Amino acid sequence: MRVLLLLYGFVNAALYSSLLPLWEGFDEVFHYGYVQYLGAHHRFPVLGPTALSLEINRSLGLVPMSFIMIRNTRVKGVRSFDQYFALDSSVRHSLYDQAQSIPRDLRLSESAEYTTNYEVHHAPLAYMLMAIPDSVLWRLPLPRRVWMVRLFASFACVWLMFSGMWALGSEAGLDARFSAVLVFLMFSCQMFWATVAHVDNDWLAVPLAVWMAVWALRFDQQPSLRAALWLATVFGLGLLSKAYFLVFVPLYLLAALAWYRKRTLRSLDLLAMLAIPLILAGPWYARNLVLYGNITARVEESNGVTAAGVLKSLAAIPWLKSIPFMARATFWLGNGSFTDFSVSTMNTVLLLLAASLILYMRRPAMKREVFLWAPIIFFFAGMVYVTGSSYSFTKGEVAVASTWYLQAVMAPLLCLALLGCQRSGRAGSWLAAAMALLWGYTLAATYVAKLFPLYGGFSAGRSTLHDIAHWYSTDWPRTADILSTIAMVPPAVLLILLAACLTVLCISAAKVVKSLI
Repeated sequence: MRVLLLLYGFVNAALYSSLLPLWEGFDEVFHYGYVQYLGAHHRFPVLGPTALSLEINRSLGLVPMSFIMIRNTRVKGVRSFDQYFALDSSVRHSLYDQAQSIPRDLRLSESAEYTTNYEVHHAPLAYMLMAIPDSVLWRLPLPRRVWMVRLFASFACVWLMFSGMWALGSEAGLDARFSAVLVFLMFSCQMFWATVAHVDNDWLAVPLAVWMAVWALRFDQQPSLRAALWLATVFGLGLLSKAYFLVFVPLYLLAALAWYRKRTLRSLDLLAMLAIPLILAGPWYARNLVLYGNITARVEESNGVTAAGVLKSLAAIPWLKSIPFMARATFWLGNGSFTDFSVSTMNTVLLLLAASLILYMRRPAMKREVFLWAPIIFFFAGMVYVTGSSYSFTKGEVAVASTWYLQAVMAPLLCLALLGCQRSGRAGSWLAAAMALLWGYTLAATYVAKLFPLYGGFSAGRSTLHDIAHWYSTDWPRTADILSTIAMVPPAVLLILLAACLTVLCISAAKVVKSLI
């Protein structure tokens, strides 16, 4: 089962990274610009003056971009996907060939021809790691280079998440059956792949958040110097990977103080727990204070948004619209094009998850499982603040937070839900099986009925499975022609990866469900 689920993760990573068009991942063009800047100049970029490389700028005029990105970044002279699909095949292939032959030396210089880079404020660790393969592979064409960096990041994420979730399940008290369900659900979550299978920093931050919970649970249950040092190191690396780890700082300090007062943490160990994160991440956040006047260096706070303004905004946000959207988008949101899935399907996903959490609340072990539920509470509070910050900065245009952030606490949330199922006998097993089947169906439909049509030129909008089947049977030659000019690998390879993914998905789902019922 473990080998099968690990294979399931790797096949998904390969398929998602290969199907996703260049720059279609959330803000990918700017995240990659950060990576490329590190490799080209061997120094950290600065928010404001740092622009995108001439190589990236050249690509923006050749490849399609989602209308959401075009609207939000206000770039001119960039084609939307609809405009790109409307071009003659010969024109699309000519643009594709030009994108493959952009001079490599253009990566060494920057230009604000389209826009500056608003992602360079992020903590640097994930980008530094991605800069290694990117620099080694600099002779490859830009699209191929981005694809290779995607594979490096997503494969590393799969391994870290797989091992982390098995460890989390074990520390939380899940048996092997429900630990397998935990891994299967996480690897069947479309938003997980939309978050980690492109160039960004979440591929490292999300598994580090999982491992932070693992080592906190281990120390809390069996205190040791080894566990304390690992927790401190993982937390420090998390802070150096993404600023949303700052929301865990109060929890980390409270835990260290509680352990010290209970004498499970000695004075020297406490000093190490405080010093290691400070040594690892302190210099970066001190740099933020010097350059931007705030710790996070977020665009909003660096451009005048204050805590008072955020708190004032919270009362004006239309939460009755924002919360349902963010809840559904935590599990499904169609990449940079922000397409959606069936509302009824996503509501059913939320309903089953809520039912399993209600089962957990019937028999909670709140003290033993504090490092499962407490990070979720702290993170949700941070998301509320970020929503207010975005609302204030955009003067009411944006009333939601970036829902892909929530993947950082998805594993602990699912762990609580599955603990509820495990403690509820046969009814809980059936509920967990229903969740596995629904999440597996959703991911299969994501590829077959959503992403392949979305990037293959399907123009009918919302459709039935009959419409999609008819489209495949009658328009595949044109679809393959379009995919050959925007996907990272040839259509034939995509179909092989799709067949492999669906096969492993079905076998994994069957084994998981059989073990439960």
